[in-house]
Amino acid sequence: MKVFHKKIRRMSIYLTKPLTNWSFIIVCCNTVALLSLHVNTLEESTWKKDVFQRPIEKVNICLKVYTKTSMHAVSDKFLSVALDTSILSLPKAWMKFNTSSILLQTLAKSLSPAYLRFGGTSADYLFFNETMDDSSLIKNLNIYHGGWYKTPIISNITLTEMDWKKLNRFTRKVGWKLIFDLNALTRDFYDEWDPRNSLKLLRFNDKMGFSVDWELELNAHHRLRGNQLGKDFLTLRQILNSFIVTNSSLLVGPDVTQPSHRSSRQFLKVFLKKASSVVDAVTFHQYYCNGRSATLKDFLNIDLMDSLGEEISTVKEIVNEVGQNKSIWLGESGSAWGGGAPGLSDTYIAGFLWLDKLGLSAARGLDVVIRQSFYHGHYSMITSDLYPLPDFWLSVLYKWLVGGRVLKVDVTQKDQKLRAYAHCTKLGRIYKTPGAVTLLVINVYNVTARLTLKLDTRMVSPIDAYILTPIGSYGLQSKNVALNGKLLEMVREDKLPDFIPKRLPPNSPVEIPPLCYGFYVLPLLKSTACIN
Repeated sequence: MKVFHKKIRRMSIYLTKPLTNWSFIIVCCNTVALLSLHVNTLEESTWKKDVFQRPIEKVNICLKVYTKTSMHAVSDKFLSVALDTSILSLPKAWMKFNTSSILLQTLAKSLSPAYLRFGGTSADYLFFNETMDDSSLIKNLNIYHGGWYKTPIISNITLTEMDWKKLNRFTRKVGWKLIFDLNALTRDFYDEWDPRNSLKLLRFNDKMGFSVDWELELNAHHRLRGNQLGKDFLTLRQILNSFIVTNSSLLVGPDVTQPSHRSSRQFLKVFLKKASSVVDAVTFHQYYCNGRSATLKDFLNIDLMDSLGEEISTVKEIVNEVGQNKSIWLGESGSAWGGGAPGLSDTYIAGFLWLDKLGLSAARGLDVVIRQSFYHGHYSMITSDLYPLPDFWLSVLYKWLVGGRVLKVDVTQKDQKLRAYAHCTKLGRIYKTPGAVTLLVINVYNVTARLTLKLDTRMVSPIDAYILTPIGSYGLQSKNVALNGKLLEMVREDKLPDFIPKRLPPNSPVEIPPLCYGFYVLPLLKSTACIN
């Protein structure tokens, strides 16, 4: 054990030196991976033993990228973010989300364009400008225990006019579009949705002239029937059409959870049969694991990564069965439910699930993925003190490098531990010339992956590498991340760092270190799919 600690000290000194070459980055990634495993629980000792005994050899993998035609295109707001309604019930957290902060505005602008979805379970206990303590006509299910409803006791939350202005002025300032989740559980004595409080908000919004999109969310424990919520959507669409400001607003839903379950599938079918004419996007929620019991191993689990693809297939099958060509969104998604997994969801290792989710969702035809959350909770992108976490930097790079057109990729391997996706490169922030291609690469192998790129074109291009690795003694559980060996941090409160790639010559071997992820851009490829 003493020998191991001496090695740790030597590694720490070594890690403080400048990263000057590619081979050092590989050593760095191996080192921090070992260090991170040292801090994990004893119950994972078997898995840790396998990682410590990594073979020296590399794994060779062939990537074939089809650059002549794209499969489809996703929304320019594909990567979007969320705030949970519950933040309004936490005065300190809501106050620290200071929308006049230059730092907060700078962080948010770097992710634009995007949707900001303000919603969640607590949305069904939210009232505009009133507490609803003694209403004689509207019964929120927080205090209604009859019939077939089963719901936990949650205190009602008040949304003030000032809160509404704060949200909308912030989203307008940073180039986001607000999606607001209305209270679906204000029911009358006949169990019909009573929209009177929502109408108060809509009238005030019409007066203010804010452009907002809307939803009525289904929460799993409330057990509303699909046709009942569908009827509520018809009512809401009629109300939205009656206001000038909202008659062109999107209406999305029903935010079904666990679509692999029979009851959820049946709910979605019935809902769409009733309300498909007014639904602009079909939404569902997805998390990989329970934040209270998640382990480091879960965040590198290939089967968990693949499970998202199964859920997407299920939802698409239902939408097609109903006969509607609807846009499908991940309306709320993160690594682990229940606020995330502390020490995991807010560290470098969360990027494996997050980048794979983005790549897989786009490849399978989803138009938008809304990340829970931008602020607050263990799965947030930034801390309560507005410090950017690894998933924030990963998301910014995605926004700046990955365009909307999705390209097909074939990966030759046995066990799917090298995950790869391809898009046309995003133009504007870093690259200006059409025709470039961006690869998203995730290496879950314990060894370096040597990639051979095969393209369906004779064009050649240098390769710009953007490799993200953890920094510090916590390894995979570090809250600091480096780009090509350089720590990512804000230059000033109004300025992000420059994202400088490592340029490799055309046709040079591409090697991605073990247990890390990043992007490769072919800036001079002149892909026909990305020019036309």
